Amino acid sequence: MNSEDRKREIWLLQIASLLKEMHLVPREKVRLETRLSADLGMEGDDAREFMEEFFHRFSVNRGDFRTDEHFGPEAGWSPLFFLLRRRGLRDVRVSQLVEAIRRGRWDAAVDEIRQQQSGAKSGTGTRTQIENTQEQ
Repeated sequence: MNSEDRKREIWLLQIASLLKEMHLVPREKVRLETRLSADLGMEGDDAREFMEEFFHRFSVNRGDFRTDEHFGPEAGWSPLFFLLRRRGLRDVRVSQLVEAIRRGRWDAAVDEIRQQQSGAKSGTGTRTQIENTQEQ
């Protein structure tokens, strides 16, 4: 494992720790492909507070990040909203958080392009699990 891969593994562990601290998410549930909203149910104030802490803790410039482009409302949640939420909202993946740490800033355009490219390569190197890192 090269030094850049090792840094990404460390950042993944640190993000998992933050998710556990703020939202009681078990570390083994956090993978690079984990989506904050769809997989972890993060919305509204919870999502806003998490992202603010993420930007602060990892010294990431928030750039063009807007909470309302990625997360729905917490209050007044309904199953209908959940079914329709994909329209216009772009879920945040843990891999995007890792990339933002690496770059030192959030850049939605770059992240969107990378997500599209990784969609074609689904499963190639993105299934890194926390427990695998802890064994090393």
